[in-house]
Amino acid sequence: MNSRNDDVYNFIRSIPKVELHAHLNGSLSNRTLKKLVSLKLEMNPDINKEYLSIPCLSPVRDLNQCFEVFSFISKVVDNPHAVYMVCI
Repeated sequence: MNSRNDDVYNFIRSIPKVELHAHLNGSLSNRTLKKLVSLKLEMNPDINKEYLSIPCLSPVRDLNQCFEVFSFISKVVDNPHAVYMVCI
């Protein structure tokens, strides 16, 4: 890498990523949620399947349901492969 690329890389590494995380998790489709559950089960075959029950698969959700789904997402987006799935 040249000096300019190093500066960009260091800048990107230094800025907070919380908002990006929130926006990514808030934009997941039901299809992606199901894939993430499958990945979690594949990686943790002994996990309690009720723990991975998606709260609301309706395409239209009220605010409380949105928060339930958002909370659920943190259960399944907890490893590098899951983060990659969410980002592609």
